[in-house]
Amino acid sequence: MKDLGDRYETEALQLLDDNKFLEGATKLHLAAKEYVGVDDIHQKQLSARGDFFQGMGTYFGIKFGREEAVGELHKAFDNFQTAEEKFRVIDDRQGTLASQGWKLFMEGLIEDSGGRPELAQTSYSSAKSAFGEIDSASDVVKQAILAVDNAYLSSRMNQIVLDPALREKMGTLYSVVSELKENSPGQEAFYQAQLGVLRSLEYFLEGQASLKLWDYHEGRELFDKALSELEKGKIVSPRNEIEKQMARTVEAYRELNAAGSSEAQSLELLLKDGDPRMAGQAQRQAADAYRKAEDGFVETRFSSLREFVQLGETAKHRAGVLSELGSDSLKATTIGLGKWFVLFTFTGLGLLTLLNAFLKVDGFWILVFSLFIGICGGFGLKGSALLEALGKIVSARQP
Repeated sequence: MKDLGDRYETEALQLLDDNKFLEGATKLHLAAKEYVGVDDIHQKQLSARGDFFQGMGTYFGIKFGREEAVGELHKAFDNFQTAEEKFRVIDDRQGTLASQGWKLFMEGLIEDSGGRPELAQTSYSSAKSAFGEIDSASDVVKQAILAVDNAYLSSRMNQIVLDPALREKMGTLYSVVSELKENSPGQEAFYQAQLGVLRSLEYFLEGQASLKLWDYHEGRELFDKALSELEKGKIVSPRNEIEKQMARTVEAYRELNAAGSSEAQSLELLLKDGDPRMAGQAQRQAADAYRKAEDGFVETRFSSLREFVQLGETAKHRAGVLSELGSDSLKATTIGLGKWFVLFTFTGLGLLTLLNAFLKVDGFWILVFSLFIGICGGFGLKGSALLEALGKIVSARQP
């Protein structure tokens, strides 16, 4: 029986070297059964390792965009907790600390998923402390620390997006990541990527604020700065699963800022060039980039921010409105409306754009009210059909 157990254990090690954690865990459990009554200590160690890698396999297999994700996190938590108890029974300190660290990491992710970032960040800090006590500086331990640092950064960034009052702490967070980069030999590329993501978020939020004031020129400059920071943080040759996740996170933020740049272009095409059709195309590009960014956040286990999803939905609505404004049917209707419609519409657009520095309303409504002013000023009571068409555009916009 021992020979069969040895074979299972050898096969398990080969699978684990290929990051096939679930298959490796199965082999470890099979090996453990073969050692029952032969070598109880080794049997318990194999069983504990099987539970540990079962937890890792469960975690790395989670699709975070699905409802089942939290349930899978609980399963991984249970696996690590069981492994921790088994390692403690055989007085395996290293195994106990590794299992404890991963258990606390899962606990943090569960708290984050439940909207409790402060508790999550406490768990992440405790997890990193547990990993830091492990004597062996193996690749598995190093990846675990990187994973925890990434989750902590994601949680803090999520808080900053949701609460503008916290954005003044962005500099403190940047300093923390910079210090980690300096004190983590061999991991500089990973933390440089984190710095790029952090800076890009800061520029993205500032760029969005500029777009709300319809300052497309400043907005585009800020999005370009964000893209430049992400280029600096690009991981060219990811060495492990955690670095691959970070590289995909950088790409997701690249899509996010590319979306902002497309929105800035849309505003320029509308306000400077007066071309709603091309502006609508730019908005559709923005909506597509927001979708790709959101998919990227799900794939990389980075916090999926509802605000970014909403920006994508808003971009789609704006694209629809601009398509209506640039459609051949509307052009055929308005081509002969005369100078008064044009005068009232663009005068209203100019005034409302200036006032929006104080009003800070969605650009959709600026367009709607500008057209309303133009129709009423250019046609009066004769513009009822056009007002009805405008009403249809408004009603088609989802709340």
